[in-house]
Amino acid sequence: MEQRLNELIIDILRKNEELVAIAIKQRAKFEGWLKFELAYRLLGYDCDLKVEYPYPNNANQRADIFANGALIELKTANTNYKIAQCQTCTRPIKKIYRPLLMTLKN
Repeated sequence: MEQRLNELIIDILRKNEELVAIAIKQRAKFEGWLKFELAYRLLGYDCDLKVEYPYPNNANQRADIFANGALIELKTANTNYKIAQCQTCTRPIKKIYRPLLMTLKN
């Protein structure tokens, strides 16, 4: 499943390079869009598929996708490096890691 997910995500990103470039240049998040693109692709594998599925041990938190018993959480990490073509943006990288670690622990 993990290999298939990696291949699907790579294919989605490659087939939507111009769209992804908009997000990257503005350092914007795009997990929401990617979640639905991935869910759409997973439908082709006849999966038991649900979006925003509650974690079994914490109904207050939701996984991005549930597919055939697997909980899938998508995250894009903040970066603080400078790229000439990208907008300079203050997004402290520490802010994403705390929530990410809390999600992984739960």
